[in-house]
Amino acid sequence: MLGGAVPLYEFSARILGVAPAAPGCGTIRIAPQPGYLTRASGDVATPKGVVSVAWEIGEERQFTMTVSAPVESRLEVVLPDRSVHVLQGGKEVRFSCPLR
Repeated sequence: MLGGAVPLYEFSARILGVAPAAPGCGTIRIAPQPGYLTRASGDVATPKGVVSVAWEIGEERQFTMTVSAPVESRLEVVLPDRSVHVLQGGKEVRFSCPLR
């Protein structure tokens, strides 16, 4: 039986992909690892505020993800196709890429 916060950490850090990329979450990295799942969504509390991530794999294995974070956040988003997008928080942003 798993106890403590391990399942919560695994969900936020691996499935949603939210983790600090700099001390104090000066930069937050979002790099989801879908595995066999077809969708996931959740909110992750960080020192800068709440980061929201929702992703799904649709028809023809198209990966789409919506991310929102506080304006004070700098985000580094890594999609499954390994493309990297750096942006400032404060707005909702949608990403899309085909899965290999």
